[in-house]
Amino acid sequence: MKKRIIALCSIVILLMIVTLSVGCESGISAGKSYYLYTYDTRTDRFVRKGPSLKFTDGLKGFEFSYGTGDLTISGRVNHTKRPDSYIVSCNEEVIAVVNERYKQSLIAAGADQETIDFYEAVAENFSAESQYFSYNGKLFLGSAIELYHLPDKSSDSFEGYYYIESSDDPVRLLGGYLYTKDDSGNYTVKSGSYTVSNGILTLISLNDRGQPLYQNGMLYRKRYLMAKVTIPTGGSLVGTSMEDQLNTSAFVKKVSEDMEHYSGKTVAVLCEQFFAQKM
Repeated sequence: MKKRIIALCSIVILLMIVTLSVGCESGISAGKSYYLYTYDTRTDRFVRKGPSLKFTDGLKGFEFSYGTGDLTISGRVNHTKRPDSYIVSCNEEVIAVVNERYKQSLIAAGADQETIDFYEAVAENFSAESQYFSYNGKLFLGSAIELYHLPDKSSDSFEGYYYIESSDDPVRLLGGYLYTKDDSGNYTVKSGSYTVSNGILTLISLNDRGQPLYQNGMLYRKRYLMAKVTIPTGGSLVGTSMEDQLNTSAFVKKVSEDMEHYSGKTVAVLCEQFFAQKM
């Protein structure tokens, strides 16, 4: 009997150790590359781009690669539990040098303007301190959040009222449709329809007749990663300075301005790009 109790205790302790070592980091692993995925309208899917993020030293350090082996930024990582995020910090001067080197390498390789513009946008969102929110094994910046729930009693639901980037005029997601306000201020206008599959929300714009909207023969459609961010009670989203985040993220700016109502809430968000090991 005594041996059985000792064995049972050993199993319980082992399970606790495994739970703490795996569960606390919400599926994010050290030594694995997380690649940038962004929605491509031409192929109607999330495609993997060059940049990747890898955590090192037991999630205490990081390496950010632009897609070529010799252009990598490294630095320190601080994990926060509320929100579940990884704040990466590095030398700002190094970032400027690497960004310029990478841009020049693209030009020398004959990259088109669309590719150069994309990587310039990536570079702008990688600052000396960046906060990567974590959800179900994926990572995303505040600047990737295009729609985010209002701080009401159902803020953690993927249905309800949402801000679109910096707009103060919310939209409503309900029962497969995106509603906007009519002339009386009621949410009766069906401006879009949506479906959900495997954590991805697909939104199709509708015309004035409620039919799918086409532009130049192409269906006007976009896909989003469905995620959630838990706002800390008091304090701020970023551990220290928020200056860079405020300049690039409508989500962080809006939450910070309305922290009285967002404080302590879990907020549903829709992201147009994210980092993941694979799709």
